[in-house]
Amino acid sequence: MLALKELGERLENAGVRGYSIRYSAPVFHLWHDRPYVRADVIARNRAILEETRRTRAAWTETGMRR
Repeated sequence: MLALKELGERLENAGVRGYSIRYSAPVFHLWHDRPYVRADVIARNRAILEETRRTRAAWTETGMRR
């Protein structure tokens, strides 16, 4: 879940503004393992999110490029 929050934060930092479609669009969820339930993974993801917020980053060195 934190990874999605971090992606949303980067999109906002890049100028993309979202809006809620809650209750007005179908939602599907695909089953997957949940490695993020481990405390060390949660801590690492929170640190990444906080760094993104602190620096207002929109892009990553290992991510997609424009």
